[in-house]
Amino acid sequence: DWVTLIFWTVDIFQSFFLGYFHHGHLIMKHRKIVVKYLTTWFIADLFIVGSDWTMTILSNPDGATQIAGMGRILRAARAIRVLRLLRLLK
Repeated sequence: DWVTLIFWTVDIFQSFFLGYFHHGHLIMKHRKIVVKYLTTWFIADLFIVGSDWTMTILSNPDGATQIAGMGRILRAARAIRVLRLLRLLK
């Protein structure tokens, strides 16, 4: 679980430096990359990874969480992240 959490946390930071394609052209200007990420996936990434960190910090020693039902929401959010990753691999 820690590996996944650290991976997605690092993914947020590296997303500020990865270029993207716009109408067939590779965009590598840092300012445009930052603006594009902030206006697209940043809020979702921050919510999902922030929730994961919160759940990790608030979890009991036996792994049960104090917030009921949040586990299912986080699993759905992780599934969305995996689908995003698969879309990027295309």
